[in-house]
Amino acid sequence: DYKKSGREDLLKQINEEIEILAEYLPKPLSKEELEKTFNKKFDIYGYEEEGAITTPFDMRVLNKIDRYNLTISTLNILNKNQELRNYCEDKLNEHRKLITTTGKDLIEVTDWKWKC
Repeated sequence: DYKKSGREDLLKQINEEIEILAEYLPKPLSKEELEKTFNKKFDIYGYEEEGAITTPFDMRVLNKIDRYNLTISTLNILNKNQELRNYCEDKLNEHRKLITTTGKDLIEVTDWKWKC
């Protein structure tokens, strides 16, 4: 910390340099500009805490980062393969029913093995 070490001169110099550099940085996009620019090109996913205890796969489903939701999102962007989209939606419905009644994941998830 320049201030604590008595180097106010360096602190002043750095702040002046930051002001100069800031003039050359692009202005941040507004929310409306971001939505207009990236609408239909990207879907943004992230963790949404709800305070419930569940399985790791169900956490992915709740946050829409599981295999089925990501497939649906991709198919929506590409506007393709309604049959696969319906299959994924059916699997998500099946998952919701099973996780709600038993607290367990689909057999396709629990018994999945990496095949080389």
